[in-house]
Amino acid sequence: MKIKWYKGFLSLLFSLSLFFACNTGSGVDNNTTPTPSVEKLKITFDAFNAECKQGEEVFISGSEIEEGKELKFTAKIIEGESIKCWYVNNNKKESETKKEFVYKVVATDADSNKVINISYVSNTLKLTFDASQIKCKKGYLGSGEEVASGVKVKEGEDYQFTAVGLGEDEIVDAWYVGKRKINLSPSRDPEGYTVKKTDADEKNIIQIKYEKRAIKKYTLQFDATQIKCKKGYTGTGEEVASGVKVKEGEDYQFTAVGLGEDEIVDSWYAGKRKINLSPSRDPNGYTVKKNDEDDKNIIQIRYEKRTIKKYTLQFDSSKVSCKKGYSGTGEAVNPGIETKEGESYKFTAVLKTGEKVKHWLINGEARTYEKGETFSYTVRKNSVAEDANTITISWEKQ
Repeated sequence: MKIKWYKGFLSLLFSLSLFFACNTGSGVDNNTTPTPSVEKLKITFDAFNAECKQGEEVFISGSEIEEGKELKFTAKIIEGESIKCWYVNNNKKESETKKEFVYKVVATDADSNKVINISYVSNTLKLTFDASQIKCKKGYLGSGEEVASGVKVKEGEDYQFTAVGLGEDEIVDAWYVGKRKINLSPSRDPEGYTVKKTDADEKNIIQIKYEKRAIKKYTLQFDATQIKCKKGYTGTGEEVASGVKVKEGEDYQFTAVGLGEDEIVDSWYAGKRKINLSPSRDPNGYTVKKNDEDDKNIIQIRYEKRTIKKYTLQFDSSKVSCKKGYSGTGEAVNPGIETKEGESYKFTAVLKTGEKVKHWLINGEARTYEKGETFSYTVRKNSVAEDANTITISWEKQ
């Protein structure tokens, strides 16, 4: 009897515990709202031109941060440089003109990749480029120190860029500063640049870049009985034969060996293009260029020759002295000597006390840019009238 009563009591307790568990909330509540996650965004900036802190901690460009947090940016500006405005991605903050900029992270400022870039514009020009593709040095010929992308520059300063991202058979087709092309022709050589304010964008940034392509290859042909060819623009390399395989941008020098004593090369041609500046008996340098080839991919080198034009050289020896050679290193000459195309002379004005040269004259025509006491001259057919047989050198005093 007692055992039966005890079992009934236990059954009652179990039922009551189930009842209270279901009605006092001690079980699982399926209607509980989950805690929302805070979105994280990536913040980027140019560490070369600005620094950033979150509180007292340094914040690194490319790090992530939660929306609503604050960051303090400080521009790295030099003496005399001022801030025009700050940018949050492409959103211009015109009222933010101080060296420091406090930014509260807002998700709607981010781009499609959830990145927010902070930058500023100052009254100073900046030079930027892809350092993995371009090396930059100070000086038009690169004689100065290497500089990093983002360097602050001034109008008129010179820099040199080298393409370091070229494959063995690639060439720079075009160099650009902003939207302006600055190279004259395709090349693998470094490119010099003089800073111009007009090359900068609205943020005072001058962006340097280049476009590359595969190097063109050709066959170089010439008449070996009339022309000798050497590698190098000044002929410092080995001699090469007609039919040699060449690449765009390579340099060669050609010498006319089929000239008579009184003959001169009037014109050198690479394909249909004239490549010399003036008639001469001197060797002619050539850089292999696209479009000099024919439809068989051959670049034909040739020249046209003619009889050297001869003249009588005249000058007033009481007012002018003369020596052979462009630098005047040769012997003194007297007026009335016979001269011919290609020969060079240096003339010196014989001045009286207080006299100055205004400019030199050739056959009475003023060379207004020749204003010194000396005047070097190479005899050229096109420097005098076609029917002239005499060249007279004189000067006019101030």
